[in-house]
Amino acid sequence: MQVKEAMVPTDQLITVSPYVTVLEAMESLVVNRIGSLVITSEDSEVIGIITSRDLFQTIVAYENEGLTKTLQEIMSTKLLLVNENDLINTAVMKMNDTRSHHILVKNNDGKITGLLSSFDIVREVSWESLKIQ
Repeated sequence: MQVKEAMVPTDQLITVSPYVTVLEAMESLVVNRIGSLVITSEDSEVIGIITSRDLFQTIVAYENEGLTKTLQEIMSTKLLLVNENDLINTAVMKMNDTRSHHILVKNNDGKITGLLSSFDIVREVSWESLKIQ
């Protein structure tokens, strides 16, 4: 199975500005029932990612002050990437090596085309195993 078969495409991703606060980001995660947000610039370019774990770590480190920090201050800008045509196993290995649960997906031109989470992988692999039986 290829990454593009399991990823969430960019038109379905929840994106936010780097100026959003930790509290606003947490609200977005809860409302949308997701584990990460893709951070985009004013011209819609992907510039970072933030996960629920990042937000929790910020609150623990800064206590109440952490809620008012902006995502720009804490987002991951070193983007973990996988090609949409790669096999799921490639994404799993990269995620395992970096202890990450989310990986951005790009096409052959380097454009971000989606996001793949460990949940997406489990869902698709489980679905595939049910089809085989």
